[in-house]
Amino acid sequence: GITNILALRGDPPGDPLGEWLKHPRGVTYAEELVRLIRDLGDFHVGVASFPEGHHRAPDLEQDTRALVDKLRAGAEYSITQVFFDVEHYLRLRDRLAKADPEQAGKPLIPGIMPITSLASVRKMVSLSGSVIPVDVEARLAAAAGSGDQEDRAAVRAVGIDLATEWAQRLVAEGAPCLHFCSLNFAKASTEVLGRLGVDVSSAVPVAAPQ
Repeated sequence: GITNILALRGDPPGDPLGEWLKHPRGVTYAEELVRLIRDLGDFHVGVASFPEGHHRAPDLEQDTRALVDKLRAGAEYSITQVFFDVEHYLRLRDRLAKADPEQAGKPLIPGIMPITSLASVRKMVSLSGSVIPVDVEARLAAAAGSGDQEDRAAVRAVGIDLATEWAQRLVAEGAPCLHFCSLNFAKASTEVLGRLGVDVSSAVPVAAPQ
């Protein structure tokens, strides 16, 4: 009964930054995966997009072309990698509109992650190629404190503030919807939604309420 598939090429097992090798019977690019899925049945297909560029792309122009190719192959929407500066999302939207106005009409869904740990988010960006802006890093570091153990509660509070600010800006800029990356910390996302005026009282929990 599955009808909606997010088609991701994926990273090398064990080391996301390691050399990527094609499976002997596999495909090389996500664009090919999209075509394969569309040929297999009547599926709705989404793909990934990268506001700061995929870490394997030589430049933003090539990265944008790759996104256009995936959309032309039959993807109906894209969900962005997590970012920490709304300007990156807006500039990706501009690049897509310039590269192919027709494909730019498909939903470009921003990925937001409420930060609950400074150490964890630093690890994540080291593997993804994203960048934490200096001002965001400063706010989180100030909350974490100078001890050996970060003040998780204080970092979480700042992380929810930041995610709320990003979400409000994205909604004001016309983002079609918001994709929350909770990493099993669903309660932080519901708190952001509550601040946005979304009634989550009847939502079905899908992760542990940390």
